[in-house]
Amino acid sequence: MSCTLSLPDLTPATVGEAIMFYQLATGYAGAWYGIDPFDQPGVELGKRLTYAAMGRPGYETEPRKAASSTDEV
Repeated sequence: MSCTLSLPDLTPATVGEAIMFYQLATGYAGAWYGIDPFDQPGVELGKRLTYAAMGRPGYETEPRKAASSTDEV
């Protein structure tokens, strides 16, 4: 799918409308694909890894399991 947006001008109102359009499109696309587009497991993992790298208490690094050829995808 593709989409072309034509904005009448570049004002805060029209840019806000464009952002809202993409937020709604993301929500609908996630529903169509059967995923939760508002869940951010990668963001949370990134936060935990960053906190661990910074030495924040309670966020110790965990050893990562090496992927093998027998692991399911």
